[in-house]
Amino acid sequence: MRHPLILIIAIIVLAVINFKIYEKEQLLAKGTTVLLKLAPRDPRSLMQGDYMELRYDIVSQPALKAAERDGYLVISIDDKQVANFKRIYEESTVLVADEFLLQFRKRGNDIRLGAESFFF
Repeated sequence: MRHPLILIIAIIVLAVINFKIYEKEQLLAKGTTVLLKLAPRDPRSLMQGDYMELRYDIVSQPALKAAERDGYLVISIDDKQVANFKRIYEESTVLVADEFLLQFRKRGNDIRLGAESFFF
């Protein structure tokens, strides 16, 4: 009884992992590239060589400072694929053809867009 149960659990785990890999591969194949401008940051961590922290220019928008919870930014992408802030997304509004959503998380007074810290 124990061996078939372990085999079934292993198959389920492998199926879930492979499905997640498939989702990420589809995102890479069909997704849109978006570049974010970097804002000045204290260069001290850059000088250490093994650690880098980024700050994105788009998070300095006054409308984001007033955000009370996690949400989405409405951005447009210019001809160089650089994102430009338009507004905070409201569920009642409809996006036009050249608008995209970018998820943000509010952590204290900071706005996080994703990977801001890197170890080398």
